[in-house]
Amino acid sequence: MASILTRNGYRYYCYLEPGDYPHLANSLLCAFYLGVVARYRPLQAAKLLESELRPLVSEFISLCPDQFLYQLVGQITERVCVVPMAKL
Repeated sequence: MASILTRNGYRYYCYLEPGDYPHLANSLLCAFYLGVVARYRPLQAAKLLESELRPLVSEFISLCPDQFLYQLVGQITERVCVVPMAKL
């Protein structure tokens, strides 16, 4: 993960090369995990938000809804398809 200072403040970026699972699967896994933590484990959610993973969690929550369609297209076309700061 790397941070970049932009006009809108710091933005955090992750390594986007393909890994063991497609980006779409990783997004769904992360969304499921965060949903379970937020709903059923409030103490773990508080610890997560106080840890060094807070920037990653906040970027995921703010960007995932906008990037979901691009990840779906990337999965179908078998290419990395990312539009930074996309607003639909």
